[in-house]
Amino acid sequence: MYKSSCGVTRMKKYVAAYTYIMLLTTLLSPVAGLRFQGAKALGEEGVITEDTVWMFKNSPYEVVDNVTIATGTRLTIESGVEVRFKTGSSLIVNGSLYAVGTGSNRISFTSNRSESIPGDWNGIMFYGDENSTLTMSFCDVEYAGDGITISSLGKTLVENSTIINNSLSGIHVIGLANLVIRKNTIELNANGISASGVTTSGHEIIDNQFLNNENGICVQVYGDRSRISNITISDNFFKSNTKGIYFHSHGLSTTEPTKANAYINEVEIVDNFMESNECGIYLLAEAWGEPGLLGGGAYIYNSMISNNTIFFSEWAVCINSTSNWYSWISGLDISRNVIHSSENGIFMHAFRTPQPPYQDIPFDVKLVSNIISANSKGVEVLGDIRVNFTGNSVSYNSYGIQLVSSIPSENVARNNDIYRNTEYGVCVVEGALISAEHNYWGAPSGPYHETLNPSGKGDRVSGNEENLLLIPFSNEPFGEINDAPSAVINAHVTMTPVNQTVLFDGYESTDDSSIIKYFFDFGDGATIQVSSGLARHEYASPGVYNVSLIVIDDQGVKSTNPAIETITVALPPLAVLVFVDPLSVLAQGNAAVEVHVSDGETGVPEAFVQLSSDQGGNFEPSSGFTDSNGDFESTFYAPNVSEPLNVRIVVTASKENYETRSDEVLLSVLTPPLGGVESGSYLIWLVAIIAVVAVAAFMLRKRVKARLSLVFRSPAQSEKRG
Repeated sequence: MYKSSCGVTRMKKYVAAYTYIMLLTTLLSPVAGLRFQGAKALGEEGVITEDTVWMFKNSPYEVVDNVTIATGTRLTIESGVEVRFKTGSSLIVNGSLYAVGTGSNRISFTSNRSESIPGDWNGIMFYGDENSTLTMSFCDVEYAGDGITISSLGKTLVENSTIINNSLSGIHVIGLANLVIRKNTIELNANGISASGVTTSGHEIIDNQFLNNENGICVQVYGDRSRISNITISDNFFKSNTKGIYFHSHGLSTTEPTKANAYINEVEIVDNFMESNECGIYLLAEAWGEPGLLGGGAYIYNSMISNNTIFFSEWAVCINSTSNWYSWISGLDISRNVIHSSENGIFMHAFRTPQPPYQDIPFDVKLVSNIISANSKGVEVLGDIRVNFTGNSVSYNSYGIQLVSSIPSENVARNNDIYRNTEYGVCVVEGALISAEHNYWGAPSGPYHETLNPSGKGDRVSGNEENLLLIPFSNEPFGEINDAPSAVINAHVTMTPVNQTVLFDGYESTDDSSIIKYFFDFGDGATIQVSSGLARHEYASPGVYNVSLIVIDDQGVKSTNPAIETITVALPPLAVLVFVDPLSVLAQGNAAVEVHVSDGETGVPEAFVQLSSDQGGNFEPSSGFTDSNGDFESTFYAPNVSEPLNVRIVVTASKENYETRSDEVLLSVLTPPLGGVESGSYLIWLVAIIAVVAVAAFMLRKRVKARLSLVFRSPAQSEKRG
């Protein structure tokens, strides 16, 4: 075939260009061998067997059946990609997943239904080996069963992501793991993060928000020797979950009942902020089996709960070791926590008989430098647990410290401030023992005890000489004494019409530290709790309302007396103006009556108007409704009189949800001289009529100006005038 030299040259250029493009693509590829998915397929399914990129330009990706990333293979998902899953489908990661978006260009994993509900799709499932990785950042995972399931010892990192509206768990971990979960928002899932298996460990859960989940973090393990260990939970925010952190290790065996043991150990729960959860931190170890050397034991030991703030809970911290044979709490550090405004502050239960101490240490629990305030029960210790209370502030609780034991259980309390607890500072029940010397009890004279210290003015204590040592006590506090805050309320108006917004503020309230909550009761059945000092309210009905404010400080202490502000609420008044023309008529003459009804600014339509006079005469019409501009017109027909007189015309306007108002004007009714009118007397009579009209007009002008001034006067001016 004939080819021109020009054609050969062109072909060489095409080949060279193609070679250059392929080389450049290879060099710029993030990972050698990546397959960039080209034209978008109808739907994603099947097995990915070579490294692949899901590209933004082809988004969204529709997953119509399970997509599996094969072992040794990586799927990379670009920023901004949306992945939509058909009902029942999953992304199964046997290899590696790298899905890293940005703050402004996130990656979305969601349902493909137009009206999505939790549980639409199965979730992302990481089953890779130790060489596999799961990396997700700036992703949104929603409407799955378990949003992300981790059953792998490969490295897992989930950060800066939102995991929301999943029917089971936002993240579910099975067995041992190697994971970091940080800086995520985990919200509206049955469980925020859950874990299961016989043993689970290797979790770092840091700086996340857990909001409105059934459980924020729920770890439950079951088996012969169930164990929860090596878990760090720090710097997280928990709000409005049923349980914030819930660990349950359940030793249960049907095949070898002598080996039913449960362990929780090497757990650190530090620097978390927990508000309005039914339970803040709940650690439960229970074992039910046949008693024996290796069985029937529940153990919670060598763990730390420190620097947490927990308030507005039914149970702030609950630590329960229970078994049909023996149970332990040992080597536990509970320190520098702030626990307030809960039904139960710190609760601990365990018993060790008939076994010797699990660890050869003087105390099972060190309770050091905590603030435990404004709870029903501050600290309750039930069973055989040896607690060292040192340097704590225990105040404003019903019971400060309560110790209940059927066997001698030795506890020590030193250098604590125990004050203003309403029932007992320390209550010792049954066989518990406590050496409680060198504490401050709220008064230099020490605690009140009817026999041991009857002159004491401080907190009341219970016990006897055999189980309670009090003396010597400190006559000065070891730390700052927290006084109750003082509430002050101000309203921007104290008189207001219905359905008008009234602004209240409590910013003049004071405390020796800081105020964290403001409780406004508006006096009409409505209340509000806010973190700032401002509140707004509208009253739907007229009346006099007493508005109260109670404030709570950062240790849960409420103001002793509520602040009160009285608000008078009235219906908005109607402004009524009446004009009569002319202001003087002859007997049986007539005058036009014009009425304008407004709310002070604009005319009020459909207001009912009634007209009357004190000297007879007739109105046509005598009543009716204002038009769309707030106007009404009538004609007054003067009575037949023999002598001149003044007629008082009164106009009353009313309408639902307004205060009824009236206006009035004087009309002069004149009579001509008897026998006719001569020219001289007629002139005098005419001048008199003109003078009367002029005076009446002047008086009307002054009255209208005064009435307008009253109508448009500000609420503050009206109140001052009153």
